[in-house]
Amino acid sequence: MKLKMARYIQNNTNDFDTDKFIDEIWTWIEDVYFWPRSILNSAYDKTLASIEEKVGVLTHHTFDTGQKIGDWLIPQKWEAKNAYIKTLTGETLIDLKNSNLHLASYSQTLPQQVIKTAELASHLKYSSKIEDAIPYVTHYYSESWSFCVTKSQYEKIMSYDEVIVSIQSERTDSKIDVGEFHISGKSKKLINFNTYICHPSMANNELSGPALCILIAYYLKYIQQTKSLNYSYSIFWGPETIGAIALLSKNLEYYRTQLLTGFVLTCIGDEANFGFIRSRKEIKLSEKMIQKVLEEMHLDYNLYSFSDRGSDERQFCWPSVNLPYTCLFRSKFGTYREYHTSNDDLNFITKKGLKESFNVLKNLICKIENSTFPMTNTLGEPFLSKYIKYEKEEGSGPNMSAREIREFLSLCDGETDLEEIAQAMSISNAQISEHFDFCLNNNLINI
Repeated sequence: MKLKMARYIQNNTNDFDTDKFIDEIWTWIEDVYFWPRSILNSAYDKTLASIEEKVGVLTHHTFDTGQKIGDWLIPQKWEAKNAYIKTLTGETLIDLKNSNLHLASYSQTLPQQVIKTAELASHLKYSSKIEDAIPYVTHYYSESWSFCVTKSQYEKIMSYDEVIVSIQSERTDSKIDVGEFHISGKSKKLINFNTYICHPSMANNELSGPALCILIAYYLKYIQQTKSLNYSYSIFWGPETIGAIALLSKNLEYYRTQLLTGFVLTCIGDEANFGFIRSRKEIKLSEKMIQKVLEEMHLDYNLYSFSDRGSDERQFCWPSVNLPYTCLFRSKFGTYREYHTSNDDLNFITKKGLKESFNVLKNLICKIENSTFPMTNTLGEPFLSKYIKYEKEEGSGPNMSAREIREFLSLCDGETDLEEIAQAMSISNAQISEHFDFCLNNNLINI
């Protein structure tokens, strides 16, 4: 059984030098933190290329500007060249060169001009949570523009009657590119990790998920080299929302048939308690597995309902899609003060936080590798009399052995592992192993 193989994997990964790789990935975070990413621009492409340098050749899923995906259209590429607010005497009040967050993403070009501050006020955004922080604002799908400033910068700008304003940006037709790392195991059944690389200069919200996904790729390659993987794995790095919808428009039927479970990773580099989003209607394999791992590691965690969703689990769990994903994080998006501000910086995340999160993800992978999820493959109950003595000696109906096998098969839904099935049936692991072997050998289940 796979159970023995997976325990071997779980207990023999001490040679994986986690501390060395945490140091390496921290350097990567420091390098890419200052790149002015958006959902489609050169800094996004540069970030994806840097990931490819780390993990090896990626599969690139590309989608052209104007291409219809679901109810959406792929947008144009946006590049910000320069943006500033100056006094009439030439004093610089706001300069894009000082922070990538000073200009709202996808802001329109605005030729240099003098603007009354009373008119400018509606185009100035500041944080109501942290006065010394610059907020993160976007205009992805609108024709608008905004400057993002601290509260004191706002007040200084508004102390003038008029100021000089200029935005140099351009939008051009291009392609959205979602990078995929894939590694094959014995089974084609797929476990996916999904994250996004479309936000500028925010550490926890933007770079903790991508960094940990790089570490996951390292770890999967290590397992494959030292002992083969039982399952296949993929990792997606893409733009949030539009990237997930684009992938679904292209590969939904493949995911429906091959995906065992999926995890969205975001805001996972600090030291807060872990948390995850519950499934839309019922407990899915994704949340069941992560809950087991957190409890076995004796870690406190917070549960959130699907109504508290906020990342790409929104798309993967949409009713017409309904894939088995959950979103895993530490400080939940939208709830910590630094979220979507310049204060979500390199001081907000820690190597300790990243290491703890990576250890959870390592244990999650081992838990999955340590599990077998049989699925019945007959239309309705099988005709068990073809395989075993079915009738009771004293009358009609299944005997105890046939009843037990029938019950075992009724629990083989592709999401329940053998240990859970044994618990549900109140039988030993040895007995469940016998039922598993019998049904697998007679092609009554697949794995």
